[in-house]
Amino acid sequence: FLAPPGGDEQPFGFAPFFEGYAVGTEQENKNRVTEIEWSPDGQRLAFIVDPPATTDNVNAGVWFWQPALELSTDPSYPVVRDCPYPGHIACNLIEGRPANHWRSLRMEWSLDSQRLLVNFALPEENRGAIAVLRPVRDENQANEAPDLLRYDMAYWLPNGQLIASGRRPSDGRAVIAIVNPDT
Repeated sequence: FLAPPGGDEQPFGFAPFFEGYAVGTEQENKNRVTEIEWSPDGQRLAFIVDPPATTDNVNAGVWFWQPALELSTDPSYPVVRDCPYPGHIACNLIEGRPANHWRSLRMEWSLDSQRLLVNFALPEENRGAIAVLRPVRDENQANEAPDLLRYDMAYWLPNGQLIASGRRPSDGRAVIAIVNPDT
């Protein structure tokens, strides 16, 4: 269910869900939402779908909802698909994979509500990575792999830059660094 800005609560019958969507248990929920965040301007919603491995997992990754109902594909779109392990269905849909496998852990909107910072786990590298993504109304955006920066974790700063921590991509040294999100 969703209560959009200024609206009443209603069933969320849009992608990746559908009219009449119902789940008996958490283990059966192929669209299990594990993280959710309103944009600072209150107009968009981002959420992470993290299904159990035993379900249809093509929708795994970061999605966003926006209120416009102008295009046939509105109002929600995948931003990035997860490819967390061998045999994951979504891995076959992604072009230009920068790592063998990744899984979205958390996300945070930029203060201007235009970009999402996503923190990922890279299980085969035993580390994290980050990516700054622009959610757009394009159902094919998620078919391109994210541009991963190999920092273990990051957060937005008020000036629009990122504070990142972990092993620096260039030499593996442990750092806390200010990172330009456009790199």
